[in-house]
Amino acid sequence: MKRIAVAALLLLPLMASGAFAVENDNPNAAQTGDLPKKYPAAMKALHGILPKNMQGEDWLWNLNGVGMALMDKDVGGVHYIAGWGCKPKFCAQNIVGFLVTADGKKAIAEISISSKPQYLGKPSAAEKKALDGLIN
Repeated sequence: MKRIAVAALLLLPLMASGAFAVENDNPNAAQTGDLPKKYPAAMKALHGILPKNMQGEDWLWNLNGVGMALMDKDVGGVHYIAGWGCKPKFCAQNIVGFLVTADGKKAIAEISISSKPQYLGKPSAAEKKALDGLIN
């Protein structure tokens, strides 16, 4: 357990620097920060559930922060684009995980700001479990 904690501490500066963590070996894979341009309807849906007072938080509102490769995820018969992101230099306290449909018909998210997790978009129990898997 101590080895994992030490490894996490050693990797934290890399994560906080704004470098993107890559979930797969494809360097051309769409990243969290690509969602607004590649999936504008999905981004619009995500904006629809994010707290409006967070518009000034570029890492959250525009997904312009630390992230990962976007993934395809099926939950409860719905096909989602899944992603995760956090605020550079403050990753541990400011995290978002999201599931959005490419057509923008559904968006759900889990945000944790200052360690206070909150679900957005009324996710089902299965969707909450999938969101928890993204950010925990």
